[in-house]
Amino acid sequence: MDNWAGGCYMKRKGRDIPIGVSILAGLFLLIGFFIVLFSVLLNIIVVILAVFERPEEYMGFLIGAILALSFYAVIGGIFFLCGSWLISLQPRGWMLATVGSGLYLFLKLANIYLSGSLSEGLWRAIIAAIILVYLNIPATKRAFGR
Repeated sequence: MDNWAGGCYMKRKGRDIPIGVSILAGLFLLIGFFIVLFSVLLNIIVVILAVFERPEEYMGFLIGAILALSFYAVIGGIFFLCGSWLISLQPRGWMLATVGSGLYLFLKLANIYLSGSLSEGLWRAIIAAIILVYLNIPATKRAFGR
């Protein structure tokens, strides 16, 4: 079979979406949504607490918390954007998912090496490697027009 990319396809008007890409897109959309929701809610809570408490005492904490949570909101937005690009089979979605998986794999392998323990993120590194291999299967790349 020339079109093996997990074997299953989700029917759609235009091009068929490989089932693995659909699963990845769904996971990216969910992760992005929950990261954005979590960071926005925590930002609201931090601001409310800072306003009702003594803001001058907590100003450093307030600025740090808002910056950190805003960073998480941006990361969540990138996850959501990647998921929407994957589900619409846009090549930039494939590129973003591939680069992200490769970077995550590199960071996990560096973490394992620096900690000196195989149990430190091994499963996450294996999952990132599987995603990276799946995204580079010729049939999956062909679905994105590559």
